[in-house]
Amino acid sequence: MGADRFLRRASRPPLVLPLLAALVAALALPSPARAESCAVYTMGRDGKLVCVQDAAPKPAARPDRPAGSAKPSSPHGQRPPRDAAEAAPGTIDEPIEIKGLRIGMTRAEVIAKYGKPPLRDFTVAGVPGKSKRLDLSFHEDRLDYWIFYFDVGAFDELMEALRSKYPRLRCTERMVPNYLGAPYAQVDCSLSDRTSTLSLRRVAQDINTSALWMSSQRRLEALEQKAKANQRDL
Repeated sequence: MGADRFLRRASRPPLVLPLLAALVAALALPSPARAESCAVYTMGRDGKLVCVQDAAPKPAARPDRPAGSAKPSSPHGQRPPRDAAEAAPGTIDEPIEIKGLRIGMTRAEVIAKYGKPPLRDFTVAGVPGKSKRLDLSFHEDRLDYWIFYFDVGAFDELMEALRSKYPRLRCTERMVPNYLGAPYAQVDCSLSDRTSTLSLRRVAQDINTSALWMSSQRRLEALEQKAKANQRDL
């Protein structure tokens, strides 16, 4: 009986082995700096973690928009894509215009070029919109805001067309999770002149919809002030 008990004890794994395994796993973990620069790890044959996908770089903050500022909203109460201002915009001196639409032009100038708003069958770089009409928002009889929704399959085509026209257009790409937790590539592009900002976003209303829009700086500043007032009222 004594010999059987001795054999059973001898067959048990020493407690030191799990402790050594835990120590090895801890040593294999990436440093905090490396962890921030990597999005996905896998375990290598030597037991060390190997980065298989680098993390997307953090977008630079826009100097004239403090953190926590409001994002543009549509003229009909719909907010445009969230985090659109995360992409650090390039800047140019000349006014930005898309097919002759320029923020600040008068209603009479818009009507003379396109007819009475809303605009019908509007396209950008040959890409049709998801709606047959493009609504325009005016402030003091001057164009203040518009947003153009289109199929996500045409995003790369439209982005390259914009880059060809405006080489200083700046874009950032990052992986973000959908509502199920699955990651997808999000792209934000921005360009600003003295009075307006042009924005492009790959995934807008849903996974199949992209958006291009323009807004006046006056309008963005007004939204910032409103957001600050709302925060003070919390």
